[in-house]
Amino acid sequence: MKCLLLPAALLAVLGAGCANAPVDVPGTDDAAPKDSTPAVRGEERPQAGLGMRTIFRSWNDGGSDRCVFEIVYPQFQAPFATGDEEDRRWDAANRELERAALTGFVPTSTSGAFDLARGADSYIETCRAELDELSDTPGNDETSYMQYIQSIGYDVKLLQDGLASVVIQSYAYSGGAHGLPWIHGVTLTPPEGRRLLLGDFIQPERLKPFMQMARRQLLDEWSDALFPEAADAFATFVADANLITEEERLAFSIYEDFYLTPQGFVLYWNVYDVAPYAAGQHIVTIPYRTVSDWLLPDSPITALFRSSSSP
Repeated sequence: MKCLLLPAALLAVLGAGCANAPVDVPGTDDAAPKDSTPAVRGEERPQAGLGMRTIFRSWNDGGSDRCVFEIVYPQFQAPFATGDEEDRRWDAANRELERAALTGFVPTSTSGAFDLARGADSYIETCRAELDELSDTPGNDETSYMQYIQSIGYDVKLLQDGLASVVIQSYAYSGGAHGLPWIHGVTLTPPEGRRLLLGDFIQPERLKPFMQMARRQLLDEWSDALFPEAADAFATFVADANLITEEERLAFSIYEDFYLTPQGFVLYWNVYDVAPYAAGQHIVTIPYRTVSDWLLPDSPITALFRSSSSP
């Protein structure tokens, strides 16, 4: 169930996240088998829920909202009222979430903090100026009903065992045939806020087989929808039997276009990454049980197997 903070027209696109929202798991019903991985006892970590911060600005021409700037992004908050020192434990993780959600959309202040109010006001001012300019263009009738939108929301995919995996979702429209949806996965360790990349989970020599598995699945499921050049490049990579090169190892270790669910890794490709806009965004899911032998021994994800490994 989603928080009803966004306009109804945007909810279908964004689905903004909620504190303590149920996890929405896409793509697979596979779960790790009970005997797949031994139990791992991790350090005890302070608990917190994911709340949200919001900002909304709009300009209404007297009949409808013509310029809309709406941001909903996640922030950790302690479950009970605490002192400032306890609240500050989550600052690093919250800064990482802010960077993932706001970079490129919100300017920073002189202190380096994101300035939401200035960003919103600047967007509305620019939007009004552009709509006014378009309305002065002879024969341009669509400006009477055109609506500019910049909106950001999020979905919580995983929040347990010292891991948080969140998908930031953006939608922008400023004229043309269609708007632009976009997602960005961010996985981190609260409260430290350490951003986790693919190399934090998969053994170095297994990074190439992992990516081959993901791209093979993409080809199997979406080959007809992909750009021909993307399909050819992926097919060549999947068929490559050579050992991983140092260049590949570095590139795959810092790969970030994924998020975690309780069932597995989800890799994603945004619109235009590998296919035309009409084909939409693409995801593939790699269940943990499928790659359990490829995980690093101290991978942060091993804690997810504790309950499934219990007698």
